[in-house]
Amino acid sequence: MSEELESMVKMLSDSPEDQRKSMITERFKMIASQPDAQRVGVVKGLVLAISRLEDRKRKELVRSRTDAVAELPPDTRKIVQTSRVKAGTTLPPDVNMEDMALTLEAASLWPPEKRAIFKDNLGAAFAEVGQPMPDFESIEQTILAEGGEEKKSRWKFW
Repeated sequence: MSEELESMVKMLSDSPEDQRKSMITERFKMIASQPDAQRVGVVKGLVLAISRLEDRKRKELVRSRTDAVAELPPDTRKIVQTSRVKAGTTLPPDVNMEDMALTLEAASLWPPEKRAIFKDNLGAAFAEVGQPMPDFESIEQTILAEGGEEKKSRWKFW
């Protein structure tokens, strides 16, 4: 993974929320225009770099990333979500599971309509990649029951 990507993630984690979200949005628009293999590699690098942040910053950055993805135009959102699912197949399982759990936790804070669109799109990405879709409803209910705090042992959904 490039030091440039690590530095960018660190800088994003230290930025104010509105700036962080804006920069992530622009980065995803750029990533969506890249060839598939390159896109997947960049998304994998982003997830790995985020996984190295301390807990609070990691959670905040994943929340900002999730919010940014949800607000992308539908075609760009589909490309980004599919790239994330593809990247997940090559990530260490614990990193992939924690990142996905934090993503679902961030989405659990949204209104039901927005959550449903995001989950439908993510489900379509899993189907396109040929991966089994996590049980979003069960995971979401666990997150809500726990007050939003995940318990890693519960996130072994693939």
